[in-house]
Amino acid sequence: MTINRFAKSAAIKQVLVYYDGPQLVLLESDRGYPMLAVSVERPDFGYAMFAAEIVGNQLEKYLQGKADLNFVFRSATVRRLYFFDLSREAQAHVTLVRATSAEAENEDYYPLPGIFARSHTHPLQEEATKGEGTQRFLIDGKWEATDFSGFYGKIADTYALMYISRGLGAVSATEVDKIFLRDSILEKNWQGGGSYASFYGGMRGRARTRHPLRVSGIEYHSPGYIEVVGNTAVLLGVNDSVSSVIKDHAQISKVYKAVYRALKQDGLLRADKGKSFSTDAAEAYTLKQASRLAGMVGLHNVSFILEACENNVVVFAKVVLSFSRRIRDLARFYVEGRVKAG
Repeated sequence: MTINRFAKSAAIKQVLVYYDGPQLVLLESDRGYPMLAVSVERPDFGYAMFAAEIVGNQLEKYLQGKADLNFVFRSATVRRLYFFDLSREAQAHVTLVRATSAEAENEDYYPLPGIFARSHTHPLQEEATKGEGTQRFLIDGKWEATDFSGFYGKIADTYALMYISRGLGAVSATEVDKIFLRDSILEKNWQGGGSYASFYGGMRGRARTRHPLRVSGIEYHSPGYIEVVGNTAVLLGVNDSVSSVIKDHAQISKVYKAVYRALKQDGLLRADKGKSFSTDAAEAYTLKQASRLAGMVGLHNVSFILEACENNVVVFAKVVLSFSRRIRDLARFYVEGRVKAG
């Protein structure tokens, strides 16, 4: 399967700001990335929109009010900037025209600083409200700000990847969903923490546009609670994964160490994704153990994830290990007695 180097079209998901016409629009490119587009002046277009294809967690940061719209557009490279003419297109899809380097440097096209998501006239609709539910985590003991952010961060990471992986095996799964995961995996070097942070940031952004996870309440009195809203099945899946890690800790730890050692022995832990195992036997062993680990920690549709890795066992093993670590870190809060199911 070939992934286009550039997007050619995009589907309109929702108009976010409307004043005498769409001013800010959320789209999804044919490469599976979210896009934001703002209305601009361009003489050769009837209703010109300037669009940025978004990678990583930039969309999530914008929607959460942690970055303004100008930042999102400035963060996009020239190869991810496009125009389209809203007056020439069907209601649901648009044809993209790549921005030139000169156009990317034109300050007139960029939104002004200080525009945040709170300015939306039409708040983001959830595409999949069916199955939405609330999950309450009861907390106790001493909690620092870093504990709250760390706990929620691990929930958000595992929720996002589990949401996407669960969907890959559904009848309704689209080729775009599979391409998105594949592209998100393959564009990382998988040599260190930056690759993992960027990967999970992208997964969060994808889930955010489909069925977002959000905090609906926090109360800290010791005891208190953290309450989140998201897809019920996925939240239950995260809980089941945590329970499995606690219940079968020794066995899961054993398999985790087996995968870790296999990568370490061949010098692959921090190696570029282009590196491979020294023998076919080592590769086959690692694939078997990583697949087993994925099942033990609740990562669904392993064959699709392996396919998204282009059957690169080194990358596949690193993805599975990263997910396992996040579930393990969540489980630690339970084992310490600081969290229990609400």
